[in-house]
Amino acid sequence: MELSKQDDRFARFACVALVLALALTCSFAPAASAQSADSTGLDLICPLAEHERQRKLADLQLDLALAENELEARRNVFDMVDSLWSVRSIEKEIFLDYKRLRDRTRVRVARVNAEIAQQKSIVERYALACSVVRGEKTARDVARRIALLDDAYRRSDCDLHRRDAEIAEVDLEYDAAVLESTRTLARDNIKTKFELMVEQYDLNQSKARAEGFRKRARACEATLVN
Repeated sequence: MELSKQDDRFARFACVALVLALALTCSFAPAASAQSADSTGLDLICPLAEHERQRKLADLQLDLALAENELEARRNVFDMVDSLWSVRSIEKEIFLDYKRLRDRTRVRVARVNAEIAQQKSIVERYALACSVVRGEKTARDVARRIALLDDAYRRSDCDLHRRDAEIAEVDLEYDAAVLESTRTLARDNIKTKFELMVEQYDLNQSKARAEGFRKRARACEATLVN
């Protein structure tokens, strides 16, 4: 379902060209003719750009279906693992690992939903931009709707940052629990000092990632106009 490298470069060029076309068209008087828009030749790029965005949306919708199936499986497996851990039939690290996989997948489902919402706003914006390029509508006709789509895009972008922070928090919780477990086992000479150092390093990295994603999320939230 992925574009070839050549197609991807062309699609990216089409996207950039389309954005430039909208900017140029918006600088025209509202009474600019369809012939003026068509003379740019960008009406030939619009079908490719619109198709590429629709394909991206379809890919995301498939990703969501797969992620939801995975989440159901992860939940079922974790329930079984949890019952085994409750009677201490498995090691704690196995329990923690399956818990992390379930929680990560849960957040990933939410993240893909946010990506779909963002992509839908992009698809509509391309359709509006192309309608202006083809002379079907004027920039004034679509200005209000585009402003609303811009706001929806920014909000979904912040949602993506929040989801990334949630995933990082899941990893942080996991690494903290694994380190604590390793410390206990090290005191009983079951784990080595080297393993303890590795787990401490993993925790430090998780803390840095979590803080980085939290900062991004806060910065994005600060740009939103309520």
